[in-house]
Amino acid sequence: TPKADKYRIEKGTVSFWFKARDTADELYCLWSREEKDLDESGHLTFMIKSDSKYTTNGDNPNIADPNEVYLAVRFQDTSTGNRFYFSKEKVEEDAWYFVAFTFGPDNPSLYLIKEGSTGAELDVDDDDGPNVTFGIDDNDMNLYFGVGAVDKKFEDPGPLSYPFNGYMDDIRIYNKQLNQGQIEKLFDNGPY
Repeated sequence: TPKADKYRIEKGTVSFWFKARDTADELYCLWSREEKDLDESGHLTFMIKSDSKYTTNGDNPNIADPNEVYLAVRFQDTSTGNRFYFSKEKVEEDAWYFVAFTFGPDNPSLYLIKEGSTGAELDVDDDDGPNVTFGIDDNDMNLYFGVGAVDKKFEDPGPLSYPFNGYMDDIRIYNKQLNQGQIEKLFDNGPY
């Protein structure tokens, strides 16, 4: 998706459904709006990954087995660097999942809900960590679905990486932080 001012938001929620056909590699990007290094703030990438890629198990208290595959959200800016948020639930092949990530003045929150589950359980909130209240309003990069721009420099065209093998549906970007009740309603509507 080409860069557009409507995607430059200082607070918001990103949500979508996905179903992985393959999780054998260490990393697959689902949603990416960033560039290599920290040239601009508001980088945001959703990926499914084993914990051995980019981080160690000590960085992720949610992960019981670093050889399993989890959802990870990388949120970064020029001052705080990388912040990773990991799901508690493992990602399995051929199952639909709903993901929602909120950011802004109420600190980031991550939800990952497997189809067939009841209710939205908060996977991660950042209340115990340093205050992270920046948005993606300073990021002027293109938005990519199903591939990563994590190795891409600002100049287009550049390399895209870590292609996702699966399906995505109902991708939404809101300019406000949704609460748990609103996220549950999105989940209840289903992926199709």
